[in-house]
Amino acid sequence: MQYLRRSVSLVLLAFVLGVVGVLLAAGGAWLVVLGGSWYYLLAGIALLAVGVLLYRRRQAALWLFAALFVATIAWSLWEAGLDWWPLATRCGVLFVLGLLLLLPSVV
Repeated sequence: MQYLRRSVSLVLLAFVLGVVGVLLAAGGAWLVVLGGSWYYLLAGIALLAVGVLLYRRRQAALWLFAALFVATIAWSLWEAGLDWWPLATRCGVLFVLGLLLLLPSVV
């Protein structure tokens, strides 16, 4: 098997995505127990999967992140409408993480 060199930025971003995914899934699980939205649990699981796929240098990480971002925008519009601040708080962090995924040292 050929050794794939991983850059520091790739490993760091994969770690950050994994940690954010675990924290989001844990909080989302608690929210589900309380009768709230399933979005956070599912988004956390997806972010954790993106982190693992990114660490393994799989192109599927980018596709999964894109699907998560599109689903987040749809969910945000459904829940908050076109009000700027609720949309910014729901989509802003994923937007920034998505920009980091486009760094040359990551892809």
